[in-house]
Amino acid sequence: MRLAMVIDLDKCTACQACTIACCVENNLPKGIERTRVYPVGPRGKYPNISMQLIPIGCMQCDNPPCVKVCPVKATYKREDGIVVQDNKKCMGCKYCMTACPYEARSFNKYKPFTAEYDKLPEFINPDVDLRPRNTIDKCNFCQHRIDKGIYEPACIRACASNARYLGDLNDPNSEVNKLITGKHARPLLPEKNTKPKVFYVWDK
Repeated sequence: MRLAMVIDLDKCTACQACTIACCVENNLPKGIERTRVYPVGPRGKYPNISMQLIPIGCMQCDNPPCVKVCPVKATYKREDGIVVQDNKKCMGCKYCMTACPYEARSFNKYKPFTAEYDKLPEFINPDVDLRPRNTIDKCNFCQHRIDKGIYEPACIRACASNARYLGDLNDPNSEVNKLITGKHARPLLPEKNTKPKVFYVWDK
């Protein structure tokens, strides 16, 4: 299995529900976001000018430069292709942040989630470990859900416009493969040769 995601930008309204759902699901401290919405543009000429808003997170690369530069092997690629971060090993050197061409990693300088919400334990997801301060944070396709057989990360579950899809690249009949071939979904910065596994439908 090689898990991949397709984001249909023709459906995406940039409402940022994906960003909020990710923060809640993964016990992220205030100030850290694993998915961000970036403006790209403007495109066209006046008066026909448009701005594209693109949600960007970890691209779960098949050839991840972040893995290569980590001196303590705190980041690695699983058999299903997800690039994960072991914060028990991470020493916060930021080499992986520098190596990532997508700026998809964050340095967590904040207190753990419970330091702010220790009186509200119902808001803590017990399935997700709290990351220590001064370590790196990144998207992992909600690996805790996938490990339970739930192939629906929080960002997909929260997307009201059904703009996100997760599937197996090794399965020719998967929805992601149909979108890649049928709608010509493509990755960002393919020239970097990182072989990203997040693809975008971008017809506009």
